Amino acid sequence: MPAQAIEDFVVERGRGALVDGTLAADVTQAVKERLAGQRAALVAERQELPGKIATLSSEGQRVVELAGNLTGAGRRLLHTKLPHCHRRGRWWCKRPRCRV
Repeated sequence: MPAQAIEDFVVERGRGALVDGTLAADVTQAVKERLAGQRAALVAERQELPGKIATLSSEGQRVVELAGNLTGAGRRLLHTKLPHCHRRGRWWCKRPRCRV
């Protein structure tokens, strides 16, 4: 089949779908279905967020409390792992130059 005949066929089918509205209806329905699926997933995820945030918040608070109580080797290790606290005055470092 020559390329022009294929092109004419495709153009004619496209015109037919556009004129009678079936293409628009099919696309609209497909988009609605996809959005409904995405919405359901997002609603489920949103409902889980408060619990996850609360869990992370309590874990973060526990880590902060533990870091504040470190001494000796633990404090030195923490000091080497955290960003340059002596420039930023971080609470976790007990070194005099770091307590700004």
